[in-house]
Amino acid sequence: MVMIKSSAVALLLAATLGVSLPGHAQSQTAAQDVASQDVTSHYEAALKAFNTGQPNDAFVHLKNALQENPRHLPSKLLLASVYFDAGNLAAVTDTLNEALTLGADINLVLPLLGNALIMQKKVDELIALEKRYSEFTAQSRFDWALLKGQAFIIERNTSRAQAEFEKARAMFPEDVRALNTLATLYLNLGNLDKAAELTEASLLIEPENEKTWTLKGELALAKGDLSLAREHFERAFAIDGKDPKVLRQLVLVNLQQQRIDDARRYLALIQQHESDDPTAILISAWLLSTENQLDLAKDSLADLSSKLSVIDSRTLENAHYLLFVQGASDYLQGHLEKARTRLVAYLAKQPGDVGAMRMLLDIYLRTGQALAAVELLERNEEALTRDFGLSAQLLHLYLDRGKLFNAEQRLRQMKAGFADHPYLVLLEAQILKARQRPEDALDLLNHLQLGSEAPYRYFLLRGELELLLKQPEAAQKTAEALLARESRHPDILNFVAAVHILHHRLPEALAVLEQVLESQPKNLPARFNLAIVLKALGKADASVVKLKAILADQPEHTPSLLLLARQAREREAYEEAIDWLNKVLVYDLQNREVRELKAAILQQQENWPQALGVIKELLVLDRVNPQYLMQHASVLIRMEQYQEAQQPLNVLFGLWYDDAAQLQQLARLQVAARDLAGAEKSLNKAIEMAAKNASMRLDLARLNFINGNKDVAAQQLALVESRFGHSADGHVLAGDLASASGDAAQARRRYAQALALDPGAHLALVNLYQATQGGEGAEDFTRLAEKLVKGGGQPDWVMRLLADSYLNQGQWDRARQWYEQLLKTEAFGRDVEIYNNLANIYARTDLSKGLETAQAGMAINRRSPALLDTLGWILVQQGKPADALPYLRDAFAMNSASAETRYHLGYSLWKLGRKEEAVTELTAAVAKGKVFAQYQEAKALLESLKAQP
Repeated sequence: MVMIKSSAVALLLAATLGVSLPGHAQSQTAAQDVASQDVTSHYEAALKAFNTGQPNDAFVHLKNALQENPRHLPSKLLLASVYFDAGNLAAVTDTLNEALTLGADINLVLPLLGNALIMQKKVDELIALEKRYSEFTAQSRFDWALLKGQAFIIERNTSRAQAEFEKARAMFPEDVRALNTLATLYLNLGNLDKAAELTEASLLIEPENEKTWTLKGELALAKGDLSLAREHFERAFAIDGKDPKVLRQLVLVNLQQQRIDDARRYLALIQQHESDDPTAILISAWLLSTENQLDLAKDSLADLSSKLSVIDSRTLENAHYLLFVQGASDYLQGHLEKARTRLVAYLAKQPGDVGAMRMLLDIYLRTGQALAAVELLERNEEALTRDFGLSAQLLHLYLDRGKLFNAEQRLRQMKAGFADHPYLVLLEAQILKARQRPEDALDLLNHLQLGSEAPYRYFLLRGELELLLKQPEAAQKTAEALLARESRHPDILNFVAAVHILHHRLPEALAVLEQVLESQPKNLPARFNLAIVLKALGKADASVVKLKAILADQPEHTPSLLLLARQAREREAYEEAIDWLNKVLVYDLQNREVRELKAAILQQQENWPQALGVIKELLVLDRVNPQYLMQHASVLIRMEQYQEAQQPLNVLFGLWYDDAAQLQQLARLQVAARDLAGAEKSLNKAIEMAAKNASMRLDLARLNFINGNKDVAAQQLALVESRFGHSADGHVLAGDLASASGDAAQARRRYAQALALDPGAHLALVNLYQATQGGEGAEDFTRLAEKLVKGGGQPDWVMRLLADSYLNQGQWDRARQWYEQLLKTEAFGRDVEIYNNLANIYARTDLSKGLETAQAGMAINRRSPALLDTLGWILVQQGKPADALPYLRDAFAMNSASAETRYHLGYSLWKLGRKEEAVTELTAAVAKGKVFAQYQEAKALLESLKAQP
């Protein structure tokens, strides 16, 4: 049975970031049992059929199993293997993605899914798997390096491919796959000597590797030695006579040597295995044509042909004047689509007609086609130079789409052509507002001195700026002035509603908006503000309905798309949020706010590769934005691309050169990026500016500790403590120094002193827990932790540490008491890890109670591999191995690295009389070494089974 201890990584994050650890319960779409008897029998039959070379029978059984339970993970994983062997790569991809969604172990999925994606050249989908990198085992990280290298080859980035292959080789120097993959790359790069060196090294490790002999044949071909190439390919064929790549090479090399009969023999083998192989069809057709069998050759090639369909296009040919009259007539009658078609055709023949442009522009704006409106105006620059209104409309469209640079250019052109126009100042203020400079915009308006006769748009803009500047009283006065002037204008009423929202007068805002919508049901600002009000009133579903209705009319309405994205994010519907944001980018590729929100969501999902891509897009828009640079470095660090992370950090050093606090923050990032020299440089500069800052000096001491300069770190720490006194952080560093020197007792004392100074020094508590896991000082830890918990004010995960510590000490009753207490907390009340540990504790004396507790945990989340293993093992102990098997199969599907689960699987299979399968599982368990409590039992059982005849 698997006991679950607190994650050191999670605890360290909680301690350093000051957050509470969430429970691990996950919502389930259905409270299904793991597998019915029918599912189990179908799966076990499928596994037997697959292992005995009967894929069709396996497929039928798997389909039956999944019809009974579509969420059965072992069946999905085996089905993917069946699909892969059959060459149905799209089905492999779909099936394994579904398996991952259901909780399959990424380490089981990665080899098959990765290769399927590479074979389909779906590089983006492959790279997206990197967000799971922290879950990869050492073997999976090796596989990942090879897969990434192949992805870079597809993208023709040979230098990065080489780096990945070299990384794989460094992980497992004796692995033939890494050597062969790297040799293939060198072969393609023309470095034949290096490729040959690697293939020879590969053959020394594994002399009968078919892939290596194939590679040697390709090397001989590259050197022009056809006879040697054929010899190597024949050696590969002797090892694996079904590999289509080897067969194709043998056909081609025999053709080149005019060995037609041999070529034909290998060609027949290709078609025997793959009747539709295009290469074989082409070669066969060529051979037929050389023998003057032209008709047969044509029939063969016809299988590869595709028919082209010709689509006729028609053009409208009407007189210019008639087109305009028809378009204007349709426009006036409200037949906007017909009007649009005719006016577009008219302007194509008669460009520059301002009247037609105005009608078409209005159609585009009324039907939500802002992009088409922009393109129309941009195509007619000459008309813009003559018409202030059209030019101002284009500027407003640029602002709506976030294209501030374009808007500023348009304003400069308008100032040159309409220097005395009074509205120019209003346009400039609007640009300043869009530039997030509301103070400057309001100051510009204040210098206008237009008086009470100013156009109402002046007051509207003024009011909007007051709203942005959070000046509720000023905005209220502006609203009152506007109402006194014109109490029914929709723009004014929308502004009044916004003022009500600012003052949290939601019913009043609702009433004003309903007034606008009564006279103008399609008024966009009113509809959007209504969605905001509904959300604020707690009617999120109604708000979403209103926003979607807006988008049905105006698909590119950015504020609605953004609000939908934010609401989806609040519901933790991250994929939906990203879909909304992507829709904004379809219409507004340069929108920075969308990318910022998208980057934040992707980082929440820990989807580091995609987050990196979005952050790079932001940096294109603003290359020296510190926030973007920090995110860039942080994501690269999470992806373990430390060298690449140093570039944005170097830029930040230049930006923060005169800010000590920012340099300290930078140094911590540099440490995370393993740029210790850069961190030292940043800290020394920071200390130079803030010589009396003890925190910075402690950071420098810790940096020396990380760098292996323990004596220097100890001296610096002593100096800080002599000058500034003791601190919790200083005690933690002293504890770390003592621990590194092997003085565990001193380390524990220092951590305890840190907690005495600051009970909230959670890093000290975590380190103290880690220092007592071997047993020494554990009682002192539980005494201290219990005092902290009983004193109150501690996050619930501290209680979890306390319970885990009692578990480590084998104090089952004390651990049970605290685990039971944890179930009463909000953070851990539905945490299946707690149920799992309690089930294990109860099962020591009462198997029935242990089973009942495990089943209670399963009712919360049946996708916990540890809990599945515990439940299965309890059933085995109750003498029910057949009932236990499906639980253990699922546990393995979700956590293939667990040696205990492999042992329990092996034990159950042995009890079921399936000796060979039991030996396979037990061998895998014992191969992991003494990493689990039942190692000796597993080893003894394995030796016993092997000794049997």
